[in-house]
Amino acid sequence: PLTSEIGFVDVPAARLCDAYLEWQRPIQSKRRVELRTRPITGDLRAALQSLLPLNAIEARKCLFVPTASAWTAFFENRATGTDASSSMSVLSRLLRCRAIRVVAIPDGRRLQAKKSGGRYGALILEIFDPSSGDPRNLSRSIVLANDGGRWVFETSGVKLPFEDDRRYDAPKLRDRLSLQVVSQYLDALGVRAFDPAFYLPEGEKALLVEKQGAVAAGEKERRLEDVRASF
Repeated sequence: PLTSEIGFVDVPAARLCDAYLEWQRPIQSKRRVELRTRPITGDLRAALQSLLPLNAIEARKCLFVPTASAWTAFFENRATGTDASSSMSVLSRLLRCRAIRVVAIPDGRRLQAKKSGGRYGALILEIFDPSSGDPRNLSRSIVLANDGGRWVFETSGVKLPFEDDRRYDAPKLRDRLSLQVVSQYLDALGVRAFDPAFYLPEGEKALLVEKQGAVAAGEKERRLEDVRASF
C-alpha cells in the first residue's frame, strides 16, 4: 500500500516539509502531538521502509522524497495507503504551486466468488492548481474506479493539453484509462511516478516527519506483510 497512492508537489523537499509542518503543527499541538523531522539516507526502498510499521487509523509518519525533477513525492504510512487528496489540496494553496495525486490500485476483488478481501481497483489522476478557482484547487480529475463492484469513469475540470480524450468514448469503461496512459500523462508533467530511478537522485536525502505523543483511539500498528496478505 505504500506506493498505491502518491502525492507530488512542484517544490523542493525541504520547502514542502516546512510548509507541511507550518500547516500541521498547530493542529497536532491541540491533541498533544509533537512533529519530529529527520533525514533518511539510501535509496527509495530504504526511504519507504522508514515509514514502517503501518498504522490502521491515522498516518503517524509521512515522507518527503526528492526526485530527478522539481517535483517532491509525498508518502504516508497508512495501512490503506497514502491519502494524498486533502494534503495536495492544502499544500498547493499554501505554496501557490501545482500538486498531483496519482492512484494505481490493481483490482483484487473476487465478487463473482463472493469472497471477502482484496481491494477495489482504481486509476486516478488529479491535478491541483491554486489558480483554478476551485474551492479545493482541483483543476483536473480523471477517475476509473471499481465503486463497490460497479466500474465508474469520470472526468472534471479543464482538459490537459496532452490528453487523448478520444479513448474516453470507448464502450467498455475499463478501456478508457490504463496504467500506461496515466504514466504518459505524468511523463508530460515531468513526473516518472512508476520509475524507481526517478526518486532520490545521488546526494539527495528524504525527510521523514513522525508524530510523537497522543495516539488515536483504537490505533493499531500493522506489519507490511500482514497488510499485503489481506489484499
